[in-house]
Amino acid sequence: MENGRMTNLNHHPEELQRFTITLLATVKDAVEAIDKTGAEIVLVCSGSKLNGVVTDSDVRRGILRGIKMDDSVKEILNVNFHFASEQDPRESVIHRMIQENIRQMPVLNPMGEVIDLILLKQVMQQAQKVHTTPVLIMAGGLGTRLRPLTAQTPKPMMSIGGKPIMEILIEHLKQEGFRDIYVAVNYRKETIKTFFEHGEAYGVNLHYIEEPERLGTAGAIRLAIEQLTKPFLVINGDILTKANFSQFLKFHRKVQAALTIASVPYDISIPYGVIEVNQHRVTGLTEKPRIQTLINAGIYCVEPQLISFIPENQYFDMTHLIGRLLEQKVPVSSYPLHEYWLDIGKHLDYKKANNDYKTLFNTP
Repeated sequence: MENGRMTNLNHHPEELQRFTITLLATVKDAVEAIDKTGAEIVLVCSGSKLNGVVTDSDVRRGILRGIKMDDSVKEILNVNFHFASEQDPRESVIHRMIQENIRQMPVLNPMGEVIDLILLKQVMQQAQKVHTTPVLIMAGGLGTRLRPLTAQTPKPMMSIGGKPIMEILIEHLKQEGFRDIYVAVNYRKETIKTFFEHGEAYGVNLHYIEEPERLGTAGAIRLAIEQLTKPFLVINGDILTKANFSQFLKFHRKVQAALTIASVPYDISIPYGVIEVNQHRVTGLTEKPRIQTLINAGIYCVEPQLISFIPENQYFDMTHLIGRLLEQKVPVSSYPLHEYWLDIGKHLDYKKANNDYKTLFNTP
């Protein structure tokens, strides 16, 4: 810092391009930029001048409002953003970010051009706080749709980029500070237990919940609740994702739901003209419409009180549990994911996962 000016920049101008898109970009472009940098923000600029920002929260709110991935980024553009001037003392800016919990702070010159982006998690340069929240990984499925690949190998042990799917997930959880991990096993359970043991090699504590028979996701959750007395995350063991589990947990606590379901936008394209009819009278015709909906991402945050809604020692899936909760007016919330997510359920998904891993995960 010279004469109060912020001269020790976090990012060089060339590096700032990674965090930047233009007003011509789409919502999908913004999501991809956020995912690639992991900064939870993208700067929307005309040249070097900052027009606005888009954060992961802006994307989530947009999805809930029905915004589509190919809509203009202007639809979710936040023009009321926090920023610092290059004249501001750096220490004061960081102090403000900590006090007001501002995770990203663009730094602008007098012309409104971006000269830096301060990311609080980088500036602090400290080990991430260890979460005390347990995690349950569902790893007992048969993987029938992936036969013959799963004839001898449980699906969570299938290789993506040279690593088992579950190893990638455990490394991601550990990076976010989760250490206490339970694994529900059934099909070829010894393969999983022998490979991971108790998690020492990964810096986590692994505990195994053995299903005496296949109980479904909710049935396995009941077994976990018998050992856990506080809220916990549940993640399907065949998912490849860059989801921010810490933010998911924070959202669950805020909305005070008994169950929070992570959801992913999914487009359905109808290759025909769709007719709208009212009592035999045609009221409209839409040519090849595309419908966007939210699908279950196989990631949940669960309160222990749910044990009373799950029958003991019988197959009970999440569809059954969610239906029962809704019938009883128990609060269930949805958390929209915008980060990369892929359910590896079919052979084409497995091929895509390996291709995506090379570009999205296997980077410095």
